[in-house]
Amino acid sequence: MSDRKYPRNPRNWRTKAYNKCARDGAEQQVQKIEKECLNDDSSQCEDLGETAAEIIVFANVCRPEFDEASSQRNPDYKKTCRQVAYGICKGQISTKINKYCSDKRLSSTKMLRLQDKCKKQIDGMVRADELEFMTV
Repeated sequence: MSDRKYPRNPRNWRTKAYNKCARDGAEQQVQKIEKECLNDDSSQCEDLGETAAEIIVFANVCRPEFDEASSQRNPDYKKTCRQVAYGICKGQISTKINKYCSDKRLSSTKMLRLQDKCKKQIDGMVRADELEFMTV
């Protein structure tokens, strides 16, 4: 977004210097907000992992019926959040099976295959433009 508003190759050196300063300032604010949202409070990462686990269970084990009531110098908070979500998802697979499919029993092999789906599921839930910043 900042590259569109503040292009890297403007017509003169003044505009180039101004644009660089604006991009740097915007990036600092983005990093500050990411830290507040993704590091200081991990609930979003936990929710991402739990939701991914539900999607995997619903697609591969059972589909419950619901009623109507129911940067280099700085830490990479997006990457860290995604890693947390992977772990949460893997741990939540058996919890979601017990919650929604209590009559089903899975082998360890099947459980491991479902847990292996967490990374792809989470990556698919994150916007494509964020993935460029969140690569492992």
